[in-house]
Amino acid sequence: MGHAAATAMVALAAALSGALVAASPAAAEETCEMVNLVLTCTETTTEETPATTPETGTGSGSEGSCELRPVDSGYDNPSAPFCIKNDVCFNVDHFAPLVMPEGDKPNEDSTARVTLCYNGSMGPPAPRRIFWTGDEEEPPSLIEQVRSAVDALDFATPTVGVSPAGLTLVNLDTWFWLDGVQREVTATAFTVTARATIRTMTVDPGDGSGTFTCPTIATTSAEAQNNCVHEYRRSSRRGAGSVDGQPAFKATVTTVYDLTFTHGGNPIPAAAIPGAPTTIDGAPATAAVRVVEAQTVVRPNR
Repeated sequence: MGHAAATAMVALAAALSGALVAASPAAAEETCEMVNLVLTCTETTTEETPATTPETGTGSGSEGSCELRPVDSGYDNPSAPFCIKNDVCFNVDHFAPLVMPEGDKPNEDSTARVTLCYNGSMGPPAPRRIFWTGDEEEPPSLIEQVRSAVDALDFATPTVGVSPAGLTLVNLDTWFWLDGVQREVTATAFTVTARATIRTMTVDPGDGSGTFTCPTIATTSAEAQNNCVHEYRRSSRRGAGSVDGQPAFKATVTTVYDLTFTHGGNPIPAAAIPGAPTTIDGAPATAAVRVVEAQTVVRPNR
């Protein structure tokens, strides 16, 4: 792909990216937003304290970072965007005909990078600086931030409630619920927050009959009695679990959570994070359920 086509692609991608990012907590706050379909940074200087970013080093107190990556920019290895004063910038691999960075490589693993910046117009981004990678760290791409936030989600393992407790009968309604299940879990990595919201609760009663999904998330015995019920058709004498030394079925309850992502409380559109996961499994929980057949005793009249 030619460089002219590439620059057109990145300009179009930036114009179509509808993401809204919250202000940076740095001394000078910048907000990346869509204004008339142009991605811009708005500078608001709050105090005269120098701010440092991984892209520009020590600045004048008016530099910050924005974390939304242009989609399909047409450049190689674009970083997440960041703000330099009022301009949205991002780093890419060096490309011709730009000159190489001055000086020798800091180390053998260093590569040439270029900082490109938009000036608020619909035109292509212009080179702002050319540098060798070294000790400084570039902002991770948006998908890397998303994956880190998802990895940081910590799901507590709930307890499976079963009624009747301890012992149930063949063909008798037995219901299940989750005690201590988290309906929502959040985690933040870099500047992205992942939010997991519980969607489904599925029960494998352990008797080989297959799984079933409860209509609602049952967290109490009363909720489960109407919404999460199973009838065992055979005893658990060959079950894989144990209750008080007696064979029992090993019931397993699993959950699925929907995933959404925000930056500073503002939703990140799904189109801005292609390849990001949309669901995640919660921690599975198990319980041993002993099932016996009711015995009928017929006594003659006396």
